[in-house]
Amino acid sequence: MALRVRIESAAGASEERVLENTDIVVGRIASAGLVIDDLSVSRQHARLTFKNGAWWVEALSSTNPTLLNDATIDRPHRLGPGDLLKLGSSALRVLGAQEAPAARSLAPAQAVADDRQSARLDLLNEVHRALATAISLPGLLELILERCFSVLAPEEGVVLLRTAAGSLEPVATRRRIGPAGPVHVSRRLIDEVAGKGKPALVMDAALDERLAGSESIIVSGVRSVVAAPLVDSDGALGLIVLSSRAGVRKFTEHDLDLLVSMASAASLRVRNVALAEEAAERRVLERELAIAHDIQMSMLPKPMPDRPEVCVAAALKPARSVGGASWTARRRFLS
Repeated sequence: MALRVRIESAAGASEERVLENTDIVVGRIASAGLVIDDLSVSRQHARLTFKNGAWWVEALSSTNPTLLNDATIDRPHRLGPGDLLKLGSSALRVLGAQEAPAARSLAPAQAVADDRQSARLDLLNEVHRALATAISLPGLLELILERCFSVLAPEEGVVLLRTAAGSLEPVATRRRIGPAGPVHVSRRLIDEVAGKGKPALVMDAALDERLAGSESIIVSGVRSVVAAPLVDSDGALGLIVLSSRAGVRKFTEHDLDLLVSMASAASLRVRNVALAEEAAERRVLERELAIAHDIQMSMLPKPMPDRPEVCVAAALKPARSVGGASWTARRRFLS
């Protein structure tokens, strides 16, 4: 029997999960069956076990207590719907048990696959509809991350864009649970995706040759990653990265295809924003040149001096749009 729970963080964020294994370690360590990214949670905080037809909870940490319905436990306790487990600043609410996916028939499994495909198509349609509106670039990037979280269920997500100085800086971030803060992206992954302009699907970061030796990946505990570049004809504009600590093979090739489509849509808006900014700068420059031209032309007298004893002529030639001049004069004495 699978166990359906809702993870509740101290910040108020929540996430529902279906736990399919019958022996699950809950904690902060990356190898845990249920990873909770919360510093107040022990690396191995508690164990959930299915035996004798029921789910049980057992405390594992000797320093941080496990509370069941606000009471500290020191021996295994049976779980039921509505029970609340408190682990540090986070909590697990038991929603109930259900038949494990392996015991389901093919038809329901196909229905789940169809639902996921339908959700992907809805996401693509929503993003492309947003492109047709006056949505801002930050608003579009936040929308992409939000909808990717609802369909692909990563734990962290970030969009990085290239600045005028050439560096890549985060412009939108999202984290499912745990404390708010910057989302770290491995430099090796950035070089692989933004540097080469190629999407990346990492099934297991610990074994992937592209990330071999990346200490930041190991320290962060990230297991699986899907990333796509934002590119145009001039090269990489940035990248979108989604990551998970839940376990290997969190993402699929279909997920990668979807993220590539999202990155392509975002690239269009990034490029359009850049073109609009360039056009605005040109309009400002043209206006300043027009003002400078008017000032310069006002320096010339409108009528030439009317002197019968001399003949005077003058010419003003700008070096470019404005600036620089040459004067010529001819003098003729009349008898």
